[in-house]
Amino acid sequence: MANNGFTKIRKGLLEHIEAQQFTAIDLGVYVYLHMRSNWRSGICWTNAKSVATGLGTPHATVKQVFRKLREKGYIQYPEGCGSRANYPVALINAEPTKGILYGCRVVGFTDSDMHTVTYDISTAEHPEDILKASAQHPERILRTSAEQLVNIPLQDLQDFKTSKTLQDFQNDQHEQSAGGAPLSDQERTLCHTCHDQLLSPGQTMCSKCEEANA
Repeated sequence: MANNGFTKIRKGLLEHIEAQQFTAIDLGVYVYLHMRSNWRSGICWTNAKSVATGLGTPHATVKQVFRKLREKGYIQYPEGCGSRANYPVALINAEPTKGILYGCRVVGFTDSDMHTVTYDISTAEHPEDILKASAQHPERILRTSAEQLVNIPLQDLQDFKTSKTLQDFQNDQHEQSAGGAPLSDQERTLCHTCHDQLLSPGQTMCSKCEEANA
């Protein structure tokens, strides 16, 4: 797991804690899932046994917490998953903090089969690029009837295929608008401030950091 990302926890969770909807172990498991999740997708591929080992907590206790968090709508994961094999855990309302989905919000799995994940892109850094890319790659990024929601196949998120598709699309858009040929990731430089977002020629800071420093 990369060491240059960060975990974003919604401040509204404090109200749930103070309302005693979380025990200390509930909170520990929930935060641990966030910290172990993929920063580009808000999905954690894990299992109760791995979490129990990581926290030094009995396996049976963590399984009980998983069920409780799912029942209360904080996480989603497939029914009937074994405790040994990894399975996807969607962290509801989590926001990816790296990549093109930066700022999107995880709505949850799209259907009971849990083959796709729905994202609210209304708070994304570049929602217009995601919508344009979804039109060009409908097999990967599926628009819903709602303007600000997209469904992305879980397999693509796990393999980073969608992130690559979206990032390539965004790179091409920026370069073509500048009248030049698209640059490869290796030819592009990272934001001098956050060291995460790729920049177009002549830029030293991404739009996110520019807004934060305005």
